[in-house]
Amino acid sequence: MTNSNSNIHTSTTSTTNISAESIGSVEVTVELKNSKYPYRVRLAEQAATLLRTKLVISLGLGTQQQCTPSRSNRILRVSVDNCTPGSRWGRMCCGWLGVGWAVLYISWSVEDGNKVVTNHQKKYATSGAIGLDDTCDELFGEHFIMKTAKVTAPKYILNHLRTSIRSSLDKRDDK
Repeated sequence: MTNSNSNIHTSTTSTTNISAESIGSVEVTVELKNSKYPYRVRLAEQAATLLRTKLVISLGLGTQQQCTPSRSNRILRVSVDNCTPGSRWGRMCCGWLGVGWAVLYISWSVEDGNKVVTNHQKKYATSGAIGLDDTCDELFGEHFIMKTAKVTAPKYILNHLRTSIRSSLDKRDDK
């Protein structure tokens, strides 16, 4: 649907073991299954931009991705599959039943040439009921989506990416 491949210029380097040598590029797209709500599409596009920025910075790609040939032909493909801030009143009245929850679905894969090295999906959801956040924060759902796209999801992806790349390299070395 909408591709969020914007130019990102940064000189920040990664503190993880994964780098531009492991991943050549990052592609983040929005693939909403139900896009009849323009606000959800815009929210998903903002989440995709934040997610891509954090991944590019964490992988240390920065301007290398635009200026020099990649050292790896592996591509990290991330997709925002569903994004809804939920309903404030639904969460406050019936959140314990799953009504009105803020939800972000993300799927991602690593492709090496034509071969898919790994493929994952993750659902992030919250009712906000434990801290009764909705009584004070009218934009709780939007804040949850943005925080998840900026902090929680990239951390999860990078941890699983590290494990997946190590196992694929170990399999290659065993041959």
